[in-house]
Amino acid sequence: MSLTFPGTWRGTRREELGVEGNHFHVFVRDLPGALAWFAQVWAAEPTYRGERMAVLQFGPILLV
Repeated sequence: MSLTFPGTWRGTRREELGVEGNHFHVFVRDLPGALAWFAQVWAAEPTYRGERMAVLQFGPILLV
């Protein structure tokens, strides 16, 4: 997977930044609707679900 960074990070290698991650943050206006879409399209159920956030796991990657 190739990552690109905005602004001054462009062209900087990941090793130089010391960046490692296992999750992405996604903001939605309709959490129940978004979770329903993930359940229907990806057959993904949250590993955590609260009133204002949820976590979906896709292998080693977390979608928060």
